Amino acid sequence: MRRSLVSLEAKARWWEKRTEAPANNDIHAEGVAAYAHSQATVMRALLTRFITLWNGYKTLEEVDEDENEEVEGSLELLKGGEGDANGQDALDEEEDDGLFAERELDLD
Repeated sequence: MRRSLVSLEAKARWWEKRTEAPANNDIHAEGVAAYAHSQATVMRALLTRFITLWNGYKTLEEVDEDENEEVEGSLELLKGGEGDANGQDALDEEEDDGLFAERELDLD
């Protein structure tokens, strides 16, 4: 995403420089300048549109950080961290409740 935005801004600046390009006559120079301004405006409009569309999406670095936090949390559960005095955590209790419900159904 970042590269697209940087590229669009660079292209807009490139088009702005083209407004001062030498031309054969005044009419040609005016047309070249108008077209270059138009293209610079298009590049900046795309840039603004992409910023609006991509606002709120995570960068690759943020995604990697989230994945690392999830892995660390899973490792903590596997190590038995954050359990109660009996060494059980909330997940164990939820699984046990589900097993007991199934057993009750089988008994009926």
